[in-house]
Amino acid sequence: MFFEKSAGEESGKIPSFSANLTSQWLGTLYTAAVSLGLTFLLGRVLGPEGFGTYSYVLTLATLFLVLQDGGTYCLGDQFLGRCSTNALCVGTY
Repeated sequence: MFFEKSAGEESGKIPSFSANLTSQWLGTLYTAAVSLGLTFLLGRVLGPEGFGTYSYVLTLATLFLVLQDGGTYCLGDQFLGRCSTNALCVGTY
């Protein structure tokens, strides 16, 4: 398997899958909490009209980013899935 350690590696050098998964989830939760807090803060500071303008600009920027991406995120995942040697693909990704 890709996450297995070779015989010469020390146990502390490669984080386990569960440690990676936990840190990823904690980062996601932190980002969500900060975004929620900023939304409430901006709503109070900007007022209804200012927050509406902010939401409109944020929506336009989000739509532009979806169009600008052009599917390259999905193509990267597809490329990694088709590679015969994952180590080579991850190194050149």
